Amino acid sequence: MLNIKNLKNNKFKNLISFAYWEFNFDEGKSVINNMFFDKGIITLQNINEQSQIDEFGLKSDYVCLGMNYSTFKEGVERIPDFGNFHLMSMSKSKGRNYTNPVTGKIDTKPLHNDERLALSLYDTPFWGALMLDLICIDKNGDFNGYPESKIQVAKNELKTHESKIKQINGVIEILKSFGSNNPQILCFGNDVYNVMNEYIEHIKKELGRETKLIKTKHYATTTGISHNEYINETIRGIL
Repeated sequence: MLNIKNLKNNKFKNLISFAYWEFNFDEGKSVINNMFFDKGIITLQNINEQSQIDEFGLKSDYVCLGMNYSTFKEGVERIPDFGNFHLMSMSKSKGRNYTNPVTGKIDTKPLHNDERLALSLYDTPFWGALMLDLICIDKNGDFNGYPESKIQVAKNELKTHESKIKQINGVIEILKSFGSNNPQILCFGNDVYNVMNEYIEHIKKELGRETKLIKTKHYATTTGISHNEYINETIRGIL
């Protein structure tokens, strides 16, 4: 269970975030290190009371798991606390019609990957979930993540038993630090799910026997899945 004690002084806040966005994508952006983030991360950074955790619906027993960071901009070595999954850079995707679940109206705004993810999780059991990446430990063995946009390059970090168990144990350590117990883990893409599932008994031993993996398609626009299908059907259809 997430509480203010295991959130406030946690050393992993630059690696994680929560499925909480403020949805004013055009005006609600925060510029940090020349990168645009949803202003929800400022709200998360200023949580000081348990009542705020409860108000925003944040939880660590529901987890969203990606593969790794995208490549950082030149000169950026670390993203801000809670910035993971909340990047709001200019989208190149076409603004085709989709039903916006927040407003209930048809929208045509082009969406960045993280914006598309935000809308797909809105009003689902995974709203407020703890979010992190499977590859959380760098080549030096430190908890710094692995910035890489090319999926095949990232997958090379998960070829051996030693490399996979290192990252899984890293994920387990992070989840425990936020009080996760018997979490429901939503895995984005086959690669993440397959690695986690390979070690599911080890994961259950560490996090609880009721721990469950749920596989869903990745939220990247490059999958070819339309905005409307991904936002309103892909994740919602399996929960």
